[in-house]
Amino acid sequence: MMNKLRRGESFMLQVPTACGGMNSIWISPSMPLALQFFEGRAPELDRELVDQMMHAASGPDGLALSSRMTTA
Repeated sequence: MMNKLRRGESFMLQVPTACGGMNSIWISPSMPLALQFFEGRAPELDRELVDQMMHAASGPDGLALSSRMTTA
């Protein structure tokens, strides 16, 4: 997300709902966005998963948060 926003690129983020549906959220560099990290330390990133997410965010359907993205 941060790389897309840093480059000034907008994208669609799809987030699953509690009832099994999906919410689609348009993320744009012109919109304020706050991120919160827990435990006071920088999170470890899985580079392969980040690459998959970057590819998905650039696609026509946008980025969908789900368990389907794996590093298998």
